Amino acid sequence: MWIRGHGGHDSSPCSYQHSNTSCVSQSCSLGCQGLFHLMVSSAAEATTAFRQGWARRTGAVSNYGLTSNHSSIITHFNLQVVSPSPVRCWLKIVDLPGAENLTENLWGGSLREKPLLKKSLVAFYWVVNQLAVLFYFPHSDSKLTQLLEEALARNSKTRVIFCLSPTLDSRHLAAVLKTYIALSQVKNFPVLNDYFVESLLTQYWARILALQHRLYEHMDLRSAMESESISTLREQVQCLTNENMQMQDRNERLYTKLGELQEKMGKLAGSKTDLSSRLVFSEEEKLKISKDLIDLQIETNKMREQYEAENFELKNMILTLENHILELELHDEKVTGEHDALQERLHTVETNRKELADEYIILKSNYMALGKEHEQEVAKNEELSIELLNLVNTRSSIPQSWSNYSPSQALANETLAELERVQAVVHRLSARKVKPEDIVASEHERRKLERHLLGNQDHIKAEIEKMKQTYDSQQQKLEQRVVAMGKELQQSKRVIRNTQHKLVEQSVVLLTSQSQLKEVEVENSQLQLQLKELNEEYRCRLTQYIKDLAEYMDSKSNASKVPNKVPADHAYMKRFVDGMLKDIRAAHKSREEQLAGAVRGYKTRMQNLVKRHENLLIAYRMQREQIQSQGSSEMDPGPPEFHFTITDSELLTSTTQELNQLREDKAKLETQLHERQEKKRLSESSALGPSLHHKLDEEGWAEIRKQLREFTHTTQEDLEKERSQLLTQAIVAEEQVLELQEYVDKHLARYKQEILRLRKLVGSEAPRAFSAGASDTHLMQRSKRTISHEL
Repeated sequence: MWIRGHGGHDSSPCSYQHSNTSCVSQSCSLGCQGLFHLMVSSAAEATTAFRQGWARRTGAVSNYGLTSNHSSIITHFNLQVVSPSPVRCWLKIVDLPGAENLTENLWGGSLREKPLLKKSLVAFYWVVNQLAVLFYFPHSDSKLTQLLEEALARNSKTRVIFCLSPTLDSRHLAAVLKTYIALSQVKNFPVLNDYFVESLLTQYWARILALQHRLYEHMDLRSAMESESISTLREQVQCLTNENMQMQDRNERLYTKLGELQEKMGKLAGSKTDLSSRLVFSEEEKLKISKDLIDLQIETNKMREQYEAENFELKNMILTLENHILELELHDEKVTGEHDALQERLHTVETNRKELADEYIILKSNYMALGKEHEQEVAKNEELSIELLNLVNTRSSIPQSWSNYSPSQALANETLAELERVQAVVHRLSARKVKPEDIVASEHERRKLERHLLGNQDHIKAEIEKMKQTYDSQQQKLEQRVVAMGKELQQSKRVIRNTQHKLVEQSVVLLTSQSQLKEVEVENSQLQLQLKELNEEYRCRLTQYIKDLAEYMDSKSNASKVPNKVPADHAYMKRFVDGMLKDIRAAHKSREEQLAGAVRGYKTRMQNLVKRHENLLIAYRMQREQIQSQGSSEMDPGPPEFHFTITDSELLTSTTQELNQLREDKAKLETQLHERQEKKRLSESSALGPSLHHKLDEEGWAEIRKQLREFTHTTQEDLEKERSQLLTQAIVAEEQVLELQEYVDKHLARYKQEILRLRKLVGSEAPRAFSAGASDTHLMQRSKRTISHEL
């Protein structure tokens, strides 16, 4: 149930009963409308009924808006346990919004001024403060206090929770804390959850109500007449109150109309000021857009510089990688040639070694055979020597025997036999001689010598295999390194393309911003033209107003019959008009001087900026020349100084333009020199390995030509894009300069015409003044001050 204003509405009229536990809705006997009981059989039905009631409460609307914003919510849970001694327990949850409005001056203001408080909040505040002092206090001032009587004064288990807002005012916080203290001091009693005791209390309260009813019946008989008079007075008071409310509403409507009229008058009077503020706002917007455009240009220049630096670094990296690849290819070719030469040499050495081994084996076998024959010959010679010695001794003894003995036939035969024996031995020994070229070692001895001499051949083959594996691993590493460098080259190209895309996007954004700036400038020029037209109209109206004022003064002076004061008033009127025109001329002159001073200051600042830029270019050129003179490849000297020159022709003199032209020529010559040096270096590096050009296949040359074509194409695209951007910027800058020049010429011509017109007007008119009273003089001074202020 929610309480709105001073009435009650049911938001959750449900009761739940299951098994021996039941939950019954709060029965209201306080006159609350719309309350009814609904029996449910399950928790789901109870939840559905509660949600329906909550939806009705959320969508309900009162005279002050939605009731969900300023209504008190009371949720009552009643638990009944069916047992031999029945016990009843209940829980009541109360949400009281607007507690921060519990200020101490609740009774001072009317309830109409505080629609969120109402009578229920006031009664609650009063009952709480009284219960903090007394044991019992009536709760009949409000439906809210009547519903909370059992919770406030008869239940010691009641707990109050205050939810404070983070941005609560100190005055409201003090009131909330005071209410909290008062609630903590309330004297209440224990809960009665026994039905017998509760029935006794119910009978007691019913008896009290019956006695009160009897008392009211006796009082009604005596106060019948008084009630009629009181009702009449109440009706009169109600009528007067209604009339007062109607008058207040009418007064409020009149005040509202008056405020609207004053607002319209203020708008009519401040139309020029509004237009000026709009013009100022458009100027501010133009300045903001210009600032954003300048920031965008600065960022674009930074990105362009970064892109150029990255491009330069990537180009250097590409050239370095290409040179490194060429060097690796040359080294690979050199190593391959050396490997082939070493293989051929090794094959020759192996052949020679085998031939020498064969020759050595033959010589060794011959030597051994010759050694054996030599030993045999030595033994033979020794044997022959012994035989010869024996023969010599025999022969030497023969003459003596011949001299001592006579020859006999037996001795002769013996001697001949001995000689034959010696001849046979000699013949046998001579027959056993073998020539050296016919001596050949046996096959077994030859194999033995081969195994002995060629025992290290397996070791040599293992060493050769190791050398081949080392060469293959080095070759594979070189190929992997070449592949990795190729991937790095592709990544570098991809990064360059991404940077180019980003630069193109920034260029598109820049062109869009420039078009927006142009549109804003066109709108600004239109507003300035409107302002000029309104100024013209305002001046015409002002002139007509002065004429009407003069005619009015003339007619008034003619109507007044005081001839002695006419010359003085005439002189005063003339002085007034002359002073007003003088103020106008002074205002125009001060404005022209202000604009001229601003232009001179702007030119001075731009000249100083150009001088500082020239000094920076000189310092940059000197530093760049120092870096180039050192000849170090580690330090990048940066782009030529021509890239940082100012291209605006209005800020440059003829000498500066000639210097820029010379700088451009110098940058071109430096570029050509750098290209020639690169070509020379590449030619020198290619001259180191002439065999490379003969051994590269057609696919390698096609890949190199493709990479060169891609590099040339991308470089040419970058140059074309940069050239188109520069041309676009130059065209836009020229258009802006022409528009500004046209704007300055047009407005200067208008200012001159306006000055001439005012001078003619001052020279041709003969202002007059007539007599007037003190009030008219005060009116003239006031109008003069107003006109001067508007001018």
